[in-house]
Amino acid sequence: MQPDIITEILSRLIGYTAPTGDSEVDNTRAANNSALIYVTYQCIETLIENTKNKDSSFISVKKIGQDSYDALNNIVDMIVDTGMRRE
Repeated sequence: MQPDIITEILSRLIGYTAPTGDSEVDNTRAANNSALIYVTYQCIETLIENTKNKDSSFISVKKIGQDSYDALNNIVDMIVDTGMRRE
């Protein structure tokens, strides 16, 4: 399945997460946001696990490891670029 289709399906499954200021709506969106956070953690854990293969002697295994490593570094860069800091 194509990544953009997966993203669309996931978005529809999770639902809206942006707050509205209406507490009834925002209670649902907070639950949706929790689901998004959980899925994100699971995906990151998978990428971290896959990075262990970046030095493999098998080209196909190495590609998965390197792609995962690169993706995680790009995620770090995205976070740093927002100016977010750990408090």
